[in-house]
Amino acid sequence: MDGPSVRSYWKIADDISNTSQDYDPNKFDYRKMILFSVPNGTATQFEDLMKEVIKEEKRAGIDLTRIYAKSMEGYPSNYYILMYPDADELSYYQKKSQREALRRKSPVLQDMLEKVKAMMTIVRIDHLNRIKF
Repeated sequence: MDGPSVRSYWKIADDISNTSQDYDPNKFDYRKMILFSVPNGTATQFEDLMKEVIKEEKRAGIDLTRIYAKSMEGYPSNYYILMYPDADELSYYQKKSQREALRRKSPVLQDMLEKVKAMMTIVRIDHLNRIKF
């Protein structure tokens, strides 16, 4: 058999995604990608909660590029891909430490993120880097 045996199609979920002011896809060569599911029948609840998380993060001074894609075909409809683009892996993890420090200052945000984590079942985590020629 030549090529993949299963294909999947994903749609960017703009209403729960956020791009930071400095986001430039041509300069962000690193991607942390998380494939996850939420329990059947809770996608709307999950997406509503993520909208609130984004608002609360902005109040806390967190400007994070977080891109969600929702499964359209090839995976069940309760599957998502979460992408965290950054310039490189080191930059991602340095900024992650800064974000976590800001999150610890907000009990409301911590509570929301715990609810999000409780809904997610992580299937796979990948780290991708664009190779420049």
